[in-house]
Amino acid sequence: MNRRSFFLSAAALALTATAATAQAMTVTIDEVRDVFGQRDMVMRKEAQKALKGEGYYHGKIDGAWGPGTADAYRQLMASDRYKRNASRWTWAHKVQVIETVFFLNSDAYL
Repeated sequence: MNRRSFFLSAAALALTATAATAQAMTVTIDEVRDVFGQRDMVMRKEAQKALKGEGYYHGKIDGAWGPGTADAYRQLMASDRYKRNASRWTWAHKVQVIETVFFLNSDAYL
């Protein structure tokens, strides 16, 4: 193996390991709740409206975290669309959590 092949192989391995690590970092409902709660009322209501528009949320649009919002995020995170897109995320875990909260308000799921 020559030096160039070695470095190319090492780079490919590093990229594969980084993608696998990012995919392995599962976003939890507790992390989603924490980020949801850190946003202002307008942003929380927008997130609930998006969840409701997709049929995940059935409660009042009040910007409050409760059992309905938690269940809506669980359903979203279990959806094929979310799994298909979240598996490609390769950035920091905190960003993945934020993207989960606003998944339906972005173009990430298209």
